[in-house]
Amino acid sequence: MSFELILPFLRPIEPLLLDESVSEIMGNPDSSWWYERDGILRHDATIEFDPARLRTGLEVVANKLGKKLDEDNPLLNAQLPDGSVRAWHLFSQSRGPA
Repeated sequence: MSFELILPFLRPIEPLLLDESVSEIMGNPDSSWWYERDGILRHDATIEFDPARLRTGLEVVANKLGKKLDEDNPLLNAQLPDGSVRAWHLFSQSRGPA
């Protein structure tokens, strides 16, 4: 998997993905985004995603890694292609029972 494949879907967090000092990036179902740098968890209120585009990007990443991402498996934990970020957690939007 290469950055060229996933970056078109993940442009809003591109600076974090390319920042070697960022060790973790977390997107939550409430659309809040957090990242860890130097052992400190930080919130970034400026990140905005189109939900459909984000889901497509996450599914591409999950498929390339042989993982499943759906309502039953909403956590994607994956190392980035160049290894610059040790852990990457992104949560899909999930809905409760109808």
